[in-house]
Amino acid sequence: MPITYGRPLLDEIVLDYGPLDVLSRCLMAGDAIALRHGIQLSFATLETLGDVNYDHRDSWPPLTPTYDPGVWRGDEQNAFAIVGRNAEGEIVATQAARIFHWSPRTNFGKEAEALRIFYRDPGADANRSERCDVSAQGAFGLTGRVALSGGIWIRPDYRGRRLTELMGRMGRAYALGKYDIAYNASVMTEAVCSRGLWRLAGYTRIEQWLEWHNTRLGAHVRLGLMWMSVPELFVDLGATLLGAPERRGGMLRPERDTDIVDRRA
Repeated sequence: MPITYGRPLLDEIVLDYGPLDVLSRCLMAGDAIALRHGIQLSFATLETLGDVNYDHRDSWPPLTPTYDPGVWRGDEQNAFAIVGRNAEGEIVATQAARIFHWSPRTNFGKEAEALRIFYRDPGADANRSERCDVSAQGAFGLTGRVALSGGIWIRPDYRGRRLTELMGRMGRAYALGKYDIAYNASVMTEAVCSRGLWRLAGYTRIEQWLEWHNTRLGAHVRLGLMWMSVPELFVDLGATLLGAPERRGGMLRPERDTDIVDRRA
């Protein structure tokens, strides 16, 4: 079913994989938390994500090409963006992910070194001398369906409300239920990693490094790698969206689980 962009997130979510009760409650709890902050969540196109990024370069560095629809032509079904709008309709929070479907013969590390986590066709879109050297050994164990999450941004006047934590977890919960991912991964620049934002995003590990050279973002970009397995993702979602006492008041009633449905039949 095609997504109607701009409608409330819960009206558009379709989960194909479970456990549906847990993921439904996570997504509804997260949506309620956002509403308590005066923010309405919805899906958005990657074009919209790019426009917001361009308009807010003073507080948000350029996105990696992983989320550039211009270099991922024909692969729209394997990416999504979630945005949060305030009462004035302004986008004040964003999150995105791209889903990769890798056979056992390849993995995140190999695909990064081939630049295929950044470009669908590196030969056409990467710079001639562009390369990525991977020393983060965990990258070579990530295979199967992998979500590469990124594009998290909170407008400066909305920071300090734990929205970074919320947006990342909403994206991970949706990726689990829509794409049946085996891992969720993210990369952050060395400067961002040094500020501990990877912990704020909910990750418990960081590995060094992906050394990305001669890119459109700079001559040398050093990226830390964070990742979670499915059991770790469910532990984190249960302990945060469902488990934190201060958030229980924002949860919707369990009987509304059917609002987010399994439509495989």
